Amino acid sequence: MPSLIALFTTQPSIYYLPFVYAIGLIGNILNIIVFCQSKLRSNSCSTYFICLSISHLLMLNCPCLFRIIAVINNYNIFGRINILCKISNYLDVLSLVLSRNFLCLICINRWMITSPNAWIRKQSSHRTARWTVIITLSFWILFNIHTATGYSSVNTVCASAHDYIVLSSIYHIVTAIGALIIMILFSFLTLMNLRHVGRRINPITILTGRIGIERQSQKRREIQFIRLSFLQVLLYIILNSLRTAMPVVIYHVTVIRTSLSNEREMIYLCYYWGTYLLYTYAAVGFIKITRKLIFSFGYF
Repeated sequence: MPSLIALFTTQPSIYYLPFVYAIGLIGNILNIIVFCQSKLRSNSCSTYFICLSISHLLMLNCPCLFRIIAVINNYNIFGRINILCKISNYLDVLSLVLSRNFLCLICINRWMITSPNAWIRKQSSHRTARWTVIITLSFWILFNIHTATGYSSVNTVCASAHDYIVLSSIYHIVTAIGALIIMILFSFLTLMNLRHVGRRINPITILTGRIGIERQSQKRREIQFIRLSFLQVLLYIILNSLRTAMPVVIYHVTVIRTSLSNEREMIYLCYYWGTYLLYTYAAVGFIKITRKLIFSFGYF
């Protein structure tokens, strides 16, 4: 690998990722604290935002931190010990699919809460959110076991078996593109619902007293959650486009045809920078959210 390629893949791990890691750690912890406040805790969407922050913390404290340690020490222990190779790859993929999973659930929840159908709105309850989290979390934890079995330590490098490349590429393509379609689709449907939601949330009869204040406060929170979900989807699309496209490229150059040496180097570069942008999303995605919530509802 040319030194220029190596420079652009290793140097960010030394000078850029530690900053991303520190910011992300603080931001996601603050986000969890904010959404655990009594004013928001009962909202079903808060459960998904808390889980999304936890999945981001998993991403930052496992694959991101592992990468920083390996580059700074100039010794990749995760590529030399087979069990660590399998665990690190499993946690890497798990944190990514969980992040996509909870972001999709946030988009679906916002569509449900703005639906003109009363039965659909009723399904966006806190109880439903808890069970949805338990079921989807259990599914991904078990379903992703194949990502550990498909990788092993080979010549100080954590690499996938040749036969596993096809399965891995297809899996990443389906989960990445599928999640993107769900996010965009339900965000669009939410926007369509918002065109009619005003008549339902703002009746002609003016409510006064405590009940009116509580309903207005609830309306503010729901609108705020909708804005936050749109912001998360936008940041995801901007910062994850490169990483989302990489499985398609890798499948094309490894399965459909044999790649040239310079193509593999560029793919390697794009994959690492796609990963760095993914860590950036996990770190900065909630900074604006936490700030808006703190100033909007005055928690601190």
